[in-house]
Amino acid sequence: MGLGGLTCEATAALPDNRDDTNPVYRGWVTEVLRAHFPEDKQPVEDDPEWRAQQQRFFEAQLVWDETMAANAVRGWQSLNPDAAFVVVAGAGHVRNGWGIPDRVAREVDAELLLVVCAVITGESNLEETVDPRAADYYCLTRDRSASSTRR
Repeated sequence: MGLGGLTCEATAALPDNRDDTNPVYRGWVTEVLRAHFPEDKQPVEDDPEWRAQQQRFFEAQLVWDETMAANAVRGWQSLNPDAAFVVVAGAGHVRNGWGIPDRVAREVDAELLLVVCAVITGESNLEETVDPRAADYYCLTRDRSASSTRR
């Protein structure tokens, strides 16, 4: 459907200030979409349907990040803009400052620190899991899913 398929009411509820100009963010979103396809069924780059699917997926991610950022700013400002404020979100919404952090920084003058949580499995390579350019801090946890008895 994409943004063009939304009703006027739904469009009016979206954040006004949407920034879709970061080509690296757009490329990362495309790679996330591509990862949903099996290796033997990767989309063909010049296929018009693939291009349309990329655009719809990008719009959905962009609106999701913009909405979370707008809600974070509104919540922080309504509570106490002089106090620390923590936003908990998935790594893809904060990594490299894309998504929520860039959008929050656009609206407020405050120091932002990015903390990305990463699960370390038995096969994980720490150097591949932890990119020092992607966050200010990392919270590393072991994968306990196979050995956990908690439900």
